[in-house]
Amino acid sequence: MLQRRVNQDTSTYKEDLQRDCCLDGMKNSPVSYTCERRSEYIVDGQACVDAFLTCCKEMEKQQLEQKEESLHLARSKILHQQQ
Repeated sequence: MLQRRVNQDTSTYKEDLQRDCCLDGMKNSPVSYTCERRSEYIVDGQACVDAFLTCCKEMEKQQLEQKEESLHLARSKILHQQQ
């Protein structure tokens, strides 16, 4: 599902630079910086920053949804085992 989302997000950008910036926004950060904090290090212009932030925030949203779904499934499994 995430791979499909990556393809959708990057395909909206016609310029290679913006597409690369978007892909960079989707990468996990080795430190726990926010998308905004990470974007402060971008030197390729505002269009790159905008693409980075859009894709970074979308990836955060997708990861949060997956995490919540996982927790929901885990709780369901525990409840089922207790019955």
